Amino acid sequence: MKKQKEVSKIGFIVSTLGAAIGLGNVWGFPTLLKQDGGLSFLVLYIFALIVCSVPLLIFEFNLGNLRRKSAIRIFDEENPTVGGFMGWFQAGFMFIVANYYTVLIGYVLISLVLEFTNLIAIPSWFNNNILEPGGVGVAGDANFQWIAYIAFLVIIVIVGAIIYFRNKGIEKANLVFIPLLFLILLVLSIYILTVPGALQGLGTVFLPTHKTTASFGNVQVWSDAFGLAIFTVCVGSGFMIIFAGSTNKKQDNANKAWILSTGVLTISLLTIIMVFGSAGILVYNQNPNLSSINDFSKAIDAEFPNGDGMSFIFNVFPQAFNVINQNTVVGIGNFLGILFFIALLFAGLSSIIAMVEISINAIYTNYRIKERQIVLGVIGLMMVIGLVLMFSETNQLIYSFQSLAGSVDMLLMCLLEIILFVHIYKKLQIIIDNNNATSWIKINKSYRIIFSYLVPVLIFVNIIFMLYTFVSQGLDKAWWLSVLAVLLGIIIPALFSWLSITKLKKYQIKPVTLNSRTVPQEGSDDGS
Repeated sequence: MKKQKEVSKIGFIVSTLGAAIGLGNVWGFPTLLKQDGGLSFLVLYIFALIVCSVPLLIFEFNLGNLRRKSAIRIFDEENPTVGGFMGWFQAGFMFIVANYYTVLIGYVLISLVLEFTNLIAIPSWFNNNILEPGGVGVAGDANFQWIAYIAFLVIIVIVGAIIYFRNKGIEKANLVFIPLLFLILLVLSIYILTVPGALQGLGTVFLPTHKTTASFGNVQVWSDAFGLAIFTVCVGSGFMIIFAGSTNKKQDNANKAWILSTGVLTISLLTIIMVFGSAGILVYNQNPNLSSINDFSKAIDAEFPNGDGMSFIFNVFPQAFNVINQNTVVGIGNFLGILFFIALLFAGLSSIIAMVEISINAIYTNYRIKERQIVLGVIGLMMVIGLVLMFSETNQLIYSFQSLAGSVDMLLMCLLEIILFVHIYKKLQIIIDNNNATSWIKINKSYRIIFSYLVPVLIFVNIIFMLYTFVSQGLDKAWWLSVLAVLLGIIIPALFSWLSITKLKKYQIKPVTLNSRTVPQEGSDDGS
């Protein structure tokens, strides 16, 4: 096995942005913004980024950079059993997240293909033909979404091939496509603001209303904002710690934490302009007599009902590019749409690879199993699990997984990191000293107070309300959907962790000090 090379500064920034930026920003953020009061949700999201996400990123970047171990072994110096349970649990639930995330990236692939056709001009074509019964992509009485599953398989095969052959092409591609995604969103956002109806569309979420004021007192809005702030920067997932372990020991971690958070926020803001500006343009084209913001809000709700994220986002984007065709030269909108979806596809692939690598890294660095065998096994299991997510009814599992594995589990891991490392093992000073020795952004007593007390309290409160919301919303769905979500999102990762640190412990190899499988290396072997 070749020795791992250190990741460059720009490589680290692009890798973390590639892993973090994706449909949490492009799909989740606009959906929750529309659902939770618009401006108030944005304010709370930014507050959550500053108060929770940045301090946690600084902690995880410094911890990973200092210890340079696999996620399973990161707490070996304190308590290998508890730390091991956390690491295995992270590996388990990130594998679950990778499955539903792959479904969404499959939708991106479908949208990319549609940009080569005239179907983008048909309102709600994606929703009516890919997601809903009766469409060309839905077959049988069980309403199996066969086109979506083909797209799912294509994404799985690409991810598996990249990991299996240790191809660094995805990293090199991200050096192009992550900046390209920023550039495309910036150009499209500026252009969209010049088209009639766009400002009114933005006004439906940005202008203060009674709902905006009321949202500040709504615990659900707070919970959604904090959950998304944690999810979009990927703290509590394990791979920010692993990424940091592959960088130069003198990396400026606090600086990188702010860069990552700012990049994530920028993508989210540009997406808001593009999505709601485009929605305003679309309804204005259909009814030029619309005048008030309230009229635009009602028209957008009628065009994209139920606040469904997939219905909303994957119908708005194609139609937005069609509007560009109508207002410029035919084909320009398709060209920009192709570039946009390619960039988003690569960002999504980076996220999925990072998620899958957590599970592969955990097994590879702890058991005597060839890495390529692990890759084939993990990819094969994802192909089977993907079948469960391809029916009209089970599409709700995606939202359930987002609530549990994508939010609650990550918040829980963040809370445990703070409790163990700060309050039980009393090691926060190590993080502070390491950061201040290399970063021009010094962390001091205020960081200690915020990270030790304010952050865990906010996380704990949000976990409670997220669980309450999951239970209350589950009452309106088929009972087995909630049971399956809990089984896959919590019980199986916990069981996976328990088996790994107890029953399967005798099969484990000696701990690996350095995480040599975090960053794919050219010419790597099977691990034998």
